[in-house]
Formats: sequence, structure tokens, C-alpha cells
Amino acid sequence: MRKVRLEEVKALRDENLPWYADIVNFMVSGEVPSSFDAYKRKKFFKDARHYYWDEPYLYKRGPDSIYRRCIAEEDVQGVLEHCHGSAYGGHFATFKTATKVLQSGLWWPTLFKDAASLHCQV
Repeated sequence: MRKVRLEEVKALRDENLPWYADIVNFMVSGEVPSSFDAYKRKKFFKDARHYYWDEPYLYKRGPDSIYRRCIAEEDVQGVLEHCHGSAYGGHFATFKTATKVLQSGLWWPTLFKDAASLHCQV
């Protein structure tokens, strides 16, 4: 039987966390990841003030002052497919698809990049 190192366990644990785990941990416990240097800490605090935690969801306030629910990576593809290819989607291009996601009240950091990389089968 092979022994598992602590670093391997931490790496596996970190892979399963959503992109917003550090923000939620900060909102709940006030803890900032110890791996952040001074620049990352400053940026983290600046970014974190745009988020609102209402268990079990995290929301981000956009430049239009509308709060949108943050979603995890595993939900991104399904949301994009619905906003692009469903009956109300219309198979529009990148910007219109991303706009439909925002109008649906959802957000994630790579929204526009993911909408641009969406490959329509029609």
C-alpha cells in the first residue's frame, strides 16, 4: 500500500473547490489564504468588496449595481448551452450569449471568454 503525502491531499482538495472558495472563506471566517503575497492580498481585498454571501450562494455586484449569482465551473457549460441554443437562446454570437447569461442573473469570471469558445453544433 502506497503512503499518500500531505501535499497530494491538499492538491486534490484544491482541485475540487469552486473558483470562489477563497472569497467565501473570507466572508465567513475572515481568513485570507496564507499563500497570498502582499500584491495578491491587496487585490483580493479590492475584489472581495464586490461580493455578497447569502448562504448557500455567493453574489457579485456588477458595474450596473445588479447582484448576480456566482456559479461553479461545472455549471458553466450547461448555462452557456441554454442561453445559446435553447428556444429562447436564438443561436446568437458571443456577446449576445454572454448578455443573456447576465440577464439571467448569473456570473463567473471567464464568462465572455467561455462564451467566445462555445462551439455551436447547428
